[in-house]
Amino acid sequence: MPLATDWDRYYDRPLATAKLTRRYSGHWLRTAIRQYASPPSQISVIEFGGGNSCFFRTLVDSLPISRYEVADLNEKSLQLFERQGRQVPAVSTTAHRVNLLTDTPSLAPADVVFSVGLIEHFTPQGTRDVARRHFSCVKDGGVVIITAPTPTWLYRMTRSAAEQIGVWQFPDERPLLPEEISRAGEGLGTPLRSQTLWPLVLTQQAMVWRAHKS
Repeated sequence: MPLATDWDRYYDRPLATAKLTRRYSGHWLRTAIRQYASPPSQISVIEFGGGNSCFFRTLVDSLPISRYEVADLNEKSLQLFERQGRQVPAVSTTAHRVNLLTDTPSLAPADVVFSVGLIEHFTPQGTRDVARRHFSCVKDGGVVIITAPTPTWLYRMTRSAAEQIGVWQFPDERPLLPEEISRAGEGLGTPLRSQTLWPLVLTQQAMVWRAHKS
């Protein structure tokens, strides 16, 4: 059983490269939401594993988002997100402490539910459970976006180098094949897009679904 990631340490001392990778991921998310989410005017968003969301400002500064909620288990990250939210009073923000491995957040359904780098920290069954909970929190016809590391040659080479020099921070990260991610949405949504995000170097597979109407 691998050690668990120390999320307090991660939020205290993020990797030096994080700023660049987050910028790229934020741009990709913004483009995907703009393309696939089509509410009449305002957009509501729920981010799973979004404590201290590094995408919050990128998204609310460029999209008509009226509500942005995060669900995470790490208390430090939730406090950091609440601090961010106070800086943008025009957007309704709430941080929820939830164990997404065992519980579905009791939140009003949102137009968009997404996570970046979350579902890979669990066993295969846990990954499936957490991924499918995204669909429990999205509106009928809404958009679910999930990205997770995928074991391309570039990912394997980069991670191996990081482990060898002692800077790898995610001992429980389990890179996922695209098929494992896509299966999470079976029966719950229609796939709209699947893309490998190569510029991240530690490559991620990004999936977008249109949630089925009940």
